[in-house]
Amino acid sequence: MKKIYLICCLGLMLRGVVQGAAPADEIHAPYSRIMSGCAEATSRTNIAINTIRFSIFNGGDRWPYQTGGGLFNGFEVPKMSGKSLSFGGSLWIAAKDGNDVLHTSAQTYRQTSTLGISFWPGPLGIPLTAPDSINCREYDKIWQLTKQQIEQHRQQYSQPGYQAPADLLHWPAHGNAAKNHAAFLAPFADLNGNLIYEPQSGEYPLIAGDEATWHIYNDLAGGINGSGSVSMGLEIQEENFAYAAANPLERTAFVRYKIINRSAHVYDSVYFGLFSDPDIGSSMDDFIGCDVGRNLGYAYNSANDDATYGINPPAFGILQLEGPFAIPNDGIDNNRDGQTDEVATDCNGRPLPERIAMTSFIYFNNDATQTGNPRHSRHVMQYLTAQFQFAYSLVFGGNGVVGQAGGSTNVPYSFAFPGNSDPQGWGYVYAGGNATTPPFEWTESSQTGLPILGDRRFVMGNGATRMLPGDIHILTYAGIWARDSASTDSLATFNALLATADFVRAQYDSCFLSLPNVLVTSQKQQESAAGWIVYPNPVNNNLVYVRGDFDGTEPVNIRLIDMQGREKAIRLIQQTNRQLDLVLDGAAAGLYLLEIRQGNRAQQQKLFVTR
Repeated sequence: MKKIYLICCLGLMLRGVVQGAAPADEIHAPYSRIMSGCAEATSRTNIAINTIRFSIFNGGDRWPYQTGGGLFNGFEVPKMSGKSLSFGGSLWIAAKDGNDVLHTSAQTYRQTSTLGISFWPGPLGIPLTAPDSINCREYDKIWQLTKQQIEQHRQQYSQPGYQAPADLLHWPAHGNAAKNHAAFLAPFADLNGNLIYEPQSGEYPLIAGDEATWHIYNDLAGGINGSGSVSMGLEIQEENFAYAAANPLERTAFVRYKIINRSAHVYDSVYFGLFSDPDIGSSMDDFIGCDVGRNLGYAYNSANDDATYGINPPAFGILQLEGPFAIPNDGIDNNRDGQTDEVATDCNGRPLPERIAMTSFIYFNNDATQTGNPRHSRHVMQYLTAQFQFAYSLVFGGNGVVGQAGGSTNVPYSFAFPGNSDPQGWGYVYAGGNATTPPFEWTESSQTGLPILGDRRFVMGNGATRMLPGDIHILTYAGIWARDSASTDSLATFNALLATADFVRAQYDSCFLSLPNVLVTSQKQQESAAGWIVYPNPVNNNLVYVRGDFDGTEPVNIRLIDMQGREKAIRLIQQTNRQLDLVLDGAAAGLYLLEIRQGNRAQQQKLFVTR
């Protein structure tokens, strides 16, 4: 638990930040935090399953700890014990627009001295409009269901006396058309293919895991957000889920972010990341580190004894499973698999570009120094790009600060305390240098001249990419923990954490964790009956033909979707009972998904376009 307390005026969360005078270059004019009539998010819940109880708050907080009552203890291990491995965290995003103006959407503890509030309840309108106060209240809610409840609904929905759970009946599958929301929000099984959520007909939410939550928020309703920059116009749909399992999944909590650019702006140099404030029981004696190859950030006790957990305390990690999408054909090996610009398909068969691996990992302390708490939008971008405040690059060795004692090499590097997990030297490459094997194993526990005690926070970063209007990025993380109580060697706990990370990664790679999209259920059932053939494929001009049986009395719906989930122009110029003639209106070279629907029949087909 934190030793230094600051209480927000709302009394909702303990913020844990040391106050201090701002450095000279950080003194800036006050900016407005008027919420355009939108109140701060207040909805909260827990998922308590297996060994963990983890807190979920609407409004962007990830696994936060709340004082008073012991109801929301962050990442509580063991569950119901009151002991926690996380004090809080949040999604961070930074980007520049076409005028080179910096935009950030990031928060720490909803406290004005350290970024303040950046996220507000509800979806955004299209074209871009912020939620009003009524809409904010309506979406200040977290929908929560179990797999068992859904299975019961599927089997009993038509039986007399059955009463469906309220969150299933009122699942936010569709946006409010009167507010110009997107037609589809939370995913559902569209069994009859009419694109309408109908639980009374046996349709149901699509969730991952054995228990899951879904909620939605945005960075626009506050106008100027907590970090002091103009909002980007992003909508974030967040899922949290976990599995009941007698394997390492019992030590795992998942969070998935679907981030949509609802604005008309093109954002370049976009960086995504996750801020985390881990606490291994007592907060003042923690070390942190990362495993580059595993895309893993972690925290552990600096000694083999903790005031809260006792001897052999646990370790905590955050594993990146899905990073943001890379810019197609950028000539970079973004996922570090030895291939460049490869195109793959997800577990639902949708074409996807490369994803970006973790490109930076940096710490900051609970103080007001150059390695301390962020207070401005510049700090957000700097921490996401492995720079301390005042744009001082992280360097390899020591405490990572150039010119300080403790074994620093003064060579820019992008991963703090990677151990020996970066033999190819990606940390030098991301920092603008050349790939080379680091000269020694670098951890907090192995370096001289470092603080023995500390309240560490860290930021895992990915970038750079871009966001065009309507672009979607999906990020997925797993929070994991491990403990070896039988050994007096803390290395045993660390190895157990790595083994858990490897198990979770293997489950992800085998599609065990995948979540079907809104139409997959009906399409998979009907695809064999459709039997349409698309040719030529690849397409080297604008003409595409679909051969098969068509009903001349029913309309045909055609959609062309690119790798970022955006619809592209396609026209039906002629239809007969045996063939459709289609024209692509200027689709660039690349991989697309062609979706064809007529009546109860539907088919999805990967389509390659060459120029």
